[in-house]
Amino acid sequence: MGWLEGAAQRAAGRVGAALDYPQERVEVLAYGFFGLFQTALLLLAVGALGGLSGCLGEALTALVGGSLLRRLCGGAHAPSPLLCGAVSALSCWGMALLSGWALPLPRPLWLAGAAALSLLSILAISLWAPVDHPNKQLRDARLRAAFRRRGVALASLLAALSLAGGFAGGGWRSCGGALCLAICWQAASLTPAAVRLTKRSAGAPAPAWKGGDRT
Repeated sequence: MGWLEGAAQRAAGRVGAALDYPQERVEVLAYGFFGLFQTALLLLAVGALGGLSGCLGEALTALVGGSLLRRLCGGAHAPSPLLCGAVSALSCWGMALLSGWALPLPRPLWLAGAAALSLLSILAISLWAPVDHPNKQLRDARLRAAFRRRGVALASLLAALSLAGGFAGGGWRSCGGALCLAICWQAASLTPAAVRLTKRSAGAPAPAWKGGDRT
């Protein structure tokens, strides 16, 4: 058990003892505390990296956009929660930096690139979402189709916001670029190659890909 899981278990144990909860409810509390602690640490890490490098708004935009999409689409999973948080924080920071570097591009070129990347990402989501966690698989075909439709709709909305930022220019364009890259990053995590790679890194066998409703 990692230190974060241990902290969540201790917090749940104290709350459960104070409220006289049964063990089942204490376990539910521990799961909730773990998610809360993980989210707080991720926000702190992204905020620190973005704030120190002058791209706080872009980094938080990438984090929020990517997190919303991941809730609907799932994606490849790191071998441990700590590594997952580190990869998420560094990727949001990297996307924020890249969006700043792309800021001087001419507006037509910026918009064309963002539109092309968004379309490719939406196509990937329509093909492979949702990719669920190995320990929490979603097998109902209707639910999977519903999550896929919602993922495509959300990605389309975020892409429209990204392009709107590109039209606005300045800091809005920089945040729009970070949002576009977050959509791309999330879509890339759905691909068979990304899922196989993370399974190998975790030491798990990589079975033949089963996308769509057949998973």
